[in-house]
Amino acid sequence: MYPLRICFVVSSFSVGSAHLRGVQVSNALVRLGIDSQVHSWLEFEEDAALHLSGFDVYLFVKEWNHDIALKIKNDTNCKVVLDILDNYLLHDRLIRRDSKYELIDALIVSNTHHKIALHCLGFGVTKPIWVIPHHHTNFHCWANNTAKPVQCIGFQGDITNRLPEELEQDLRDFCNSRGMKWRAFYTHTTQESCAHLSPTEINTVIHEQLRSIDIGIIFPPVLPDGITGVDERVWRYLLFKPATRLINFFSHGIPTICYPYVSFLEACVDSGYSLFCCDKKSLFRLLEQLVIDGTQRQLAAEQGMTIASKYSLDRIIPAYYTHLSSLDSARDEDSRL
Repeated sequence: MYPLRICFVVSSFSVGSAHLRGVQVSNALVRLGIDSQVHSWLEFEEDAALHLSGFDVYLFVKEWNHDIALKIKNDTNCKVVLDILDNYLLHDRLIRRDSKYELIDALIVSNTHHKIALHCLGFGVTKPIWVIPHHHTNFHCWANNTAKPVQCIGFQGDITNRLPEELEQDLRDFCNSRGMKWRAFYTHTTQESCAHLSPTEINTVIHEQLRSIDIGIIFPPVLPDGITGVDERVWRYLLFKPATRLINFFSHGIPTICYPYVSFLEACVDSGYSLFCCDKKSLFRLLEQLVIDGTQRQLAAEQGMTIASKYSLDRIIPAYYTHLSSLDSARDEDSRL
């Protein structure tokens, strides 16, 4: 069997996932001596023949292009893999079979619940579904100092995960009454303010924001026990989100309170980590305990760092090569028949 050649196919290099699940993973594979490259849809459209001739496996990152996949399947005997990640709209297209599912040789998802959900929808019967967690993006190991008094409590969210104004004001009042700072960061606003930077540089800015936080909060746009009045599409989208934001907090050793969302539970279930809350009352109870109890902060920080270590890029990369090699082995077997 000859060495495996992998092509990561991304919609655009300006998209963050293209770098996280494309460029970063591909570069890590190259460092292991594996022939791996990343190409955009535009490159295929401009000169498809150039790219179609050089690889064994084509891995579409998050976004799916049927025309490119069809060209690959028609003109080569290469395998096509789709890394779904957290794209809810893509799930809809797969469910409706509009994406020509028969072109896909395997699917990648970021957590076990995600795999179970696809199995329930009828996927994974004839084609494999692999679980490859989303790696955290902190490569510098900036560790929070839990020994010092708490100076700042912070929230990180995005366009689909915002704090209600009333709750944020309560959190601000909580901090002000104790002489602490309150900070709320939203990924999409950071990206907008740093539009002149590359996705990798924006990632560094996000982690610099996290470094200023002593206790982290990741709270849902809706509570798990009451989702009325919220667009169902938003809630279902969150069901497929990986635990990356939580793992990024953990990678800094930041004790973080979060809701018991399935990917967070999956990441924490074996560690004993228990800073989960379902309502406002339990959120402030946990905050009060963490502010007062340095020992509890230290334990949560150590547990979080241990969890984050399992999601480091170096730990995740071997899964890509193992799974993709299994497809290539199957192709070799087919060619001998």
